[in-house]
Amino acid sequence: MINRPHWGLTTPCFTGAYFNLADLGGPANFIHIHPTLDLFLTGKLKASFDWGFFWRENVNDALYSIGTLPIRSAKISQARYSGSSPAFVLTWEPVPHVTFLASYVHFFPALFSKPNRQVKK
Repeated sequence: MINRPHWGLTTPCFTGAYFNLADLGGPANFIHIHPTLDLFLTGKLKASFDWGFFWRENVNDALYSIGTLPIRSAKISQARYSGSSPAFVLTWEPVPHVTFLASYVHFFPALFSKPNRQVKK
């Protein structure tokens, strides 16, 4: 981790898909619980279902994109809960070294995460 105090966050050394294949949010300023269920349907076919739940680690800090750019200012709300994201992945490996994936991901934003929300006084 690289500490960037002028941004108010700790930036990961490696960026990429942290939470699911869509990876709609970056890994900075998140507390994340991610239960997963894997079903091995055959020797070559696997179905995975997971549901990620996200909270801001620091309510005085923003929500960040994958590239650690702020996407929602901390000034909008002091709410901690950011939303949840179910995902379903079907993985098929017909022969060694060849894998096909089909994935569905959805994000249910909390009120704080939705666009065009105003600060309530």
